[in-house]
Amino acid sequence: MIRVAVVCDAHKNHHSSRLMLGLRACNIEVVIDHKGVSTTKYDYVFVESSFPKEITYETDSNIILYDVEDDPRHEKLGEAFYQLKDKALAYVKYNYIEDTFHNLKVIGSPLVEYMYRGSDIAKKIVGNQIGEPSLDAFFIGGPSYYSLGYKASPNANHVDREELCTTPKSLIPDHKGRTVYHQRLEWVDKLSRNDQVKFQGGLWFQDLNNISEEFQVKQFGKGVLTYKVNKIAPDSLYTFIFNSLFGLCPSGFARSSFRLIELMALAKPLLLTSGLKYSYLYNPISFHTIEDGEDIDTTILELKDDQEKLNTLKEGALANHKIFMELTPEKMWQDFVSKL
Repeated sequence: MIRVAVVCDAHKNHHSSRLMLGLRACNIEVVIDHKGVSTTKYDYVFVESSFPKEITYETDSNIILYDVEDDPRHEKLGEAFYQLKDKALAYVKYNYIEDTFHNLKVIGSPLVEYMYRGSDIAKKIVGNQIGEPSLDAFFIGGPSYYSLGYKASPNANHVDREELCTTPKSLIPDHKGRTVYHQRLEWVDKLSRNDQVKFQGGLWFQDLNNISEEFQVKQFGKGVLTYKVNKIAPDSLYTFIFNSLFGLCPSGFARSSFRLIELMALAKPLLLTSGLKYSYLYNPISFHTIEDGEDIDTTILELKDDQEKLNTLKEGALANHKIFMELTPEKMWQDFVSKL
């Protein structure tokens, strides 16, 4: 069995568990090292870029630097990074925008989600589809939104009514009056209000910071509560999505969302958010981009009427599905190693 060490700071949570779970999903034996000192030889040594001291290992020819923070622009570098950056094979990130970092090749991390959200779902749906989808689209998700980096487009047609606005000024002092954008709410609102589109879904809330009802109403208006729904179990979620013609992938707390993995696995023609292009270890082969402020309801109706475009999207969706249909723990590790 392949053995790897993961060197990370025990006192700070930088989501290193994502990498460890992903490696274990590849059937890799993982040893956690919080000291950076070892006389044992490993097949690979993953070193957190923010590790605050130099590391001592028997070999340095198999070093891989990493960070698996949510933000692909995250850059917190410690002593270990500067010690190893000229020796490392690559720099591994949870997701990334640029494919190089301090002259190191950037690779998407192996993630456990690829196996249990991707491979498992893809294999469950084979042969299950009967007849045409009953819905055009379905979406249930948390009421997240983003602000950093958002710039209004001249052609944007955002929701802006007395009781609901999807692009207000931020209430968070650190954002210094910048405009926030709630794309999930905008998509749900536009689809729900168009009676020509067969849509179901909404937003679920928690009593937690900016996804609480209180905060969302204060930020976006009382109309946000019109779309309040209960959170549903994963199997029910996947059934609803599977019975939809299109797969909706609006932004989460960033431009990316794990809904992308689910939609690829479920062979849904992807309607994907615009903006910064986030890359992962596995990326969709085919998708249709929805621009900020675009009328998604109109776009869905137009795509339904354009048989050529729709067939192309459906063919691409099957190619996306195939990625996870053929995925095994061993293949995920080989796909990762092949990029080093």
